[in-house]
Amino acid sequence: MEWKKLDVLTVRQIFSFLQLCNQPNRWPLLDAVAQHLLSQKDLDLEFRSQLYLARLDALTEMGRAADALKLAESVRLEFAKTPALLVRIQLGTAAIHQYHFKDAAAASKIYKAILDENSRVEHPNLRLAGVRWGDLFAEAGDLVKASETYAIAATLGGDKLAGISVTDTATRGALLRIAEQKLKAGDIGACRYLLEKLELEYPGRRIDGLYCFLRAESDRIAGRYEDALRYYEMIFKLPQWAGYRDKATYGLADSYLRMGDLQKAQKWFANLKEAFPKFYESQKLAETDKLVEERLERIRAAKAKGDLGNAFFKGFTTGLEPGESAWFGNPVDFAVVRAPAIDGSHAGLLDALPRELVAFEYNRPLKDLTPGGTYWVEVWYQDLVRPVPPIPHAHLFSVQAHLVGEALPKPSTLVGLAMPRNSHHQWHKFGMKLKAPAAQDCLFKLLLQNANGFQLIDRMSILPVTDRQVDSLMTFLEGQKTP
Repeated sequence: MEWKKLDVLTVRQIFSFLQLCNQPNRWPLLDAVAQHLLSQKDLDLEFRSQLYLARLDALTEMGRAADALKLAESVRLEFAKTPALLVRIQLGTAAIHQYHFKDAAAASKIYKAILDENSRVEHPNLRLAGVRWGDLFAEAGDLVKASETYAIAATLGGDKLAGISVTDTATRGALLRIAEQKLKAGDIGACRYLLEKLELEYPGRRIDGLYCFLRAESDRIAGRYEDALRYYEMIFKLPQWAGYRDKATYGLADSYLRMGDLQKAQKWFANLKEAFPKFYESQKLAETDKLVEERLERIRAAKAKGDLGNAFFKGFTTGLEPGESAWFGNPVDFAVVRAPAIDGSHAGLLDALPRELVAFEYNRPLKDLTPGGTYWVEVWYQDLVRPVPPIPHAHLFSVQAHLVGEALPKPSTLVGLAMPRNSHHQWHKFGMKLKAPAAQDCLFKLLLQNANGFQLIDRMSILPVTDRQVDSLMTFLEGQKTP
């Protein structure tokens, strides 16, 4: 779309969305939107600092970190009279040195300058600078220096924050335990909220083994793999938390597996098998190891043929049209007919009259799935005639999606969805999140149960989604989770 022709308020909404969505392909657009907004007149300095920081992040992620540093240097004068906002730009610059260039000395110099030059400024960014400076020492293995720096950070940020850090020892422990419970319950958003609260209010907890483990686990599940790797590696630098090393080793292996770096994943699984054989056996990781090797073999074979792209399932979409280049699948119990479809001129007809309750099935084999990966299933449907079920105890119309491995022992996964009548003869869509079983090649089955009357189905799709996409969508829909 020609978004530059939109009014400024709408473009600001686009900017807010791009910051929230957390998708890796957003950076070029985010940079362009930020530049466009910076060209507008009468922007307050607070918002301008946010726009500049967004540009620093975007340029770095696009491989233009040197340009990002030049930009940061060029705008320093603009914020010379507002130290709190200048610190925001300095933090962005330090992060580029710390995480992109891996230049601890340059980052440390910036953090020290921030604290030295703003000793009388009361702002949370001062505490954040102290925390990140402590992170530098912790990641280098200098836990004594890290602890001292976190202690300094705990005195920064103003009276409100400083008063928290030196008291409420019981509260600190309680927050960690609640975060642990939230993680076990699968409430990643609430767990992350508590951990972010802890790291700002009680900086010293960042070298607590339980904090590192919870942060690593929540980041891994949410698709923030680089952050997860750092926190898992921190556990190995904390000798008093040696009991967590088996879980941390598994976390490293699984993070690389989810990232698609199969060789590193295989290496860490081998380390886990050698160092913690009981844990390896209890988690049945021999099967995972085997799957990793099979995936590597398939990738090597595809690479040898010069056809690496076909070693990965990129998704499948069909409008049930006879002229489609790829086979659209097998409608086992229903016909594909000419109809006023949503995608093309054909649709699947679920004909249940005059029968009371009928089940229909559609299936199609899928190749080169990622074992354990997440797939999003979508189907459009429409009521033509849907009478009230004649049986008082009849169940609602429901849908089940299955993935069944082709090779023995044929592992499978399924997800179900009840479909109360809400379409009223209009096209609607249902979607389901489906995990792949421990298999590369599976049969996809869609079961449409307890149907009655006449219904159409059309435009079915099965698309791979990343952990980061799932987490970002849930966060966007539900908002910031709180305990």
